[in-house]
Order: sequence, then C-alpha cells, then structure tokens
Amino acid sequence: MEAKGEKVMAEKLSQDKIKEVKSMYMCGYTTSQIAKKFKKHHSTIHRILGNLDERPEVILDFREDLIKVQELISSLEFAKTVLEKTIKEIMKLNKK
Repeated sequence: MEAKGEKVMAEKLSQDKIKEVKSMYMCGYTTSQIAKKFKKHHSTIHRILGNLDERPEVILDFREDLIKVQELISSLEFAKTVLEKTIKEIMKLNKK
C-alpha cells in the first residue's frame, strides 16, 4: 500500500509544467515554493532548473520592461485625457 501522497510525488511533470517551474523561478519564486505548488521535493525542482544562474539578470530585464510598460500606459492615459478634452471642445463648437 502506498503512503498518502506517494503517487503524486512519483508522477512526472509534463513539459508545460516544467516550463511553468522555470517561469516561476525566473519570476523570483524559491525552489521550495515551487516544489510545494507542484507537490515535489525541492531537489527535484533544482534538477529541473539545472543551471539557471541568469535569474538575477532576467529579473532585472523583467523589471526594466515593466517600467517601460508603466511609462507607456502613463503616456496613453495622458493622450486619452487630451483626446477627451479635444472632443469636448469640438462638440461645444459644433453646438454653436
């Protein structure tokens, strides 16, 4: 008879799950957090990750991209405000 949870621990991760493990690690999750989510031992997660020593650089790139996206959103919000004001002014002129 298998102990509770043994079957889950023995199951292999699909390629999609492996990609998710790597993605989570790149986003800053610890191997222990990832292992808990997938019901695996942290050493299994370490083996899956192999030599992903570039995580700090990837996180920095991610943060830089996030800052660029936030700046773009801010610019778009400003453009939206300007357009709304312009449309209101045009509508006022058309009523005259």
